[in-house]
Amino acid sequence: MGEIERAVEGIIQLEDSLKGKGGEAITCFF
Repeated sequence: MGEIERAVEGIIQLEDSLKGKGGEAITCFF
């Protein structure tokens, strides 16, 4: 689970950097 949690944190950081542009698509993917 640790690796998954790290991946989620990375995705959250990507969402912050993209400011919702690609983040929304990533969120819908999950």
